Amino acid sequence: MNILSLPQDLRPRERLQKQGVQALSDAELLALLLRTGNRQENAVVLATRLLQQHSLVSLSRARLTDLQKLSGVGIAKACEIAACFELSRRVQSYPEEKHLKISTPQDIMTFISPELSHLQQEHCVGIFLDTRNQIIKKETIFIGTVNASVIHPREILKVGISEGAAAFILVHNHPSGDPQPSDEDVVVTNQLREAGKIIGIEFLDHIIIGKRKYYSFKEENGI
Repeated sequence: MNILSLPQDLRPRERLQKQGVQALSDAELLALLLRTGNRQENAVVLATRLLQQHSLVSLSRARLTDLQKLSGVGIAKACEIAACFELSRRVQSYPEEKHLKISTPQDIMTFISPELSHLQQEHCVGIFLDTRNQIIKKETIFIGTVNASVIHPREILKVGISEGAAAFILVHNHPSGDPQPSDEDVVVTNQLREAGKIIGIEFLDHIIIGKRKYYSFKEENGI
């Protein structure tokens, strides 16, 4: 049975129009993304099956190639699912970057965790602040395992210099979900602290983001 064969009050699009998007189930929302099913399943049945086999969280974190391996999901549907979840993450991390004031590590967690916590590879991000601790720039510095041999202070500080930053914070994620720092994380932190003193841009913190938790060098060690 295709979607058009369903009574109107059971069709996701018609239900959304009449009752609002909040009234729809996860499966109905996913069905609207998928738009069509296949020869055996309509979009609602396909979406229901996918959510029986995989949680929304696992779907949101799946790579494009993994999505394409799901039965009934081709490249077009995989792209639509990936795009939807990416838009959601961007909205969550959107409280106007510029001029957002950072007072605590939790502020950073709220600001950037939706962007970093789901990633399967380490991303190293510099957050640059003015004299009021308001964000003037956020930039991905490096993608890959944080290592003192590849994360050189100059790569981070040159951004701070070009932006006229008064202070900066280093943030990176641990895909394992455990935010406890490695030996390399400690080395990088010490290098940045000393380099910041020389350049005159205060190094406020190094924050490691895991799954729903974080590690702040400032909170734990006073940096």
